[in-house]
Order: sequence, then structure tokens, then C-alpha cells
Amino acid sequence: MRKSWCGVAVLVAVFVATAQPERGGARLATVRSSVDGVEQEYVVYAPRNYDPARNYPVIVALHEEDSNHIAELKHIFALPQRYGESALQKPDDAPYAARRGFIIVCPFARGNMAYQGVAEQDVYDALADVQRRYAVDEDRIYITAPPQAAVKRCGWR
Repeated sequence: MRKSWCGVAVLVAVFVATAQPERGGARLATVRSSVDGVEQEYVVYAPRNYDPARNYPVIVALHEEDSNHIAELKHIFALPQRYGESALQKPDDAPYAARRGFIIVCPFARGNMAYQGVAEQDVYDALADVQRRYAVDEDRIYITAPPQAAVKRCGWR
């Protein structure tokens, strides 16, 4: 009898942990690629005072060729990039972070494809995952791109 109660308690704890809405702050997340099924990492930031009853605008920030998704979030928040640092810092430590009223998504680009092909679909997959997890204003989704990505995509030189 005691074992069955322990099992029920564990199931309830798992249900409660997975049923809670997303919270504010920065975190690493993964999404399964719709192209090849590979788990792709991305960073998402929601305001500290995130309220699931309110819809938030989204900024999709694409990193430069010699960078990554974690460094891009640091770039957005004007946090210093230190040599050898690869962990996700808390951008809430930045003095103006609490005033940000939007969600930021930084997908990780595969290879040096300038967000074309598989890498482009990874951006759409990360955005769809964020739309499933957070309250997103569908009319206010913005994208930022590093200069060389725009140059390559548009054929400017």
C-alpha cells in the first residue's frame, strides 16, 4: 500500500512540474527539427514579470557566422562576451532588462548557410516552439539579422 502511494505522489509531482506555465527569464531550450529530427538548441528570454494572460511581441535574433545563440542574447542585452565563456548568463542582472516587455528568441544556426535551407527551417521550428509555450502576439513578430547574413541572402557585395 505504501509503495502505491509513493508512486501516486511521484506521478502528481511530475504532472504539476510539467503543467506549470512558462516563466520569465532566460533559458536554454530545444526543439526537434522538422527537417531531420535532430534536437536543435535555442535561447529564449521572457520578461521577469511574464504573464500568460497577456500577449507579448517576439524578437527573433539571428547570430553572426562566428557566434552562437548564447552570445547573441548577451549581445541583445549589451552584456560583455568574455573569452571562453559559453554558459548562459542571467540577463535579468542588466539594469534595464526588467523593463523589456517582449520575448526574445535566439536560434542556433547550423553551419555557415546564412540561415538558408535547414538552418532557416530551424528558425521557424524554434519560433513555433516559443509560440506553443508562451503567449505571443502574432501581429508583432520581428526578426533581426547580422549584416553579413543580409548581404549573402540578398546577393549584395
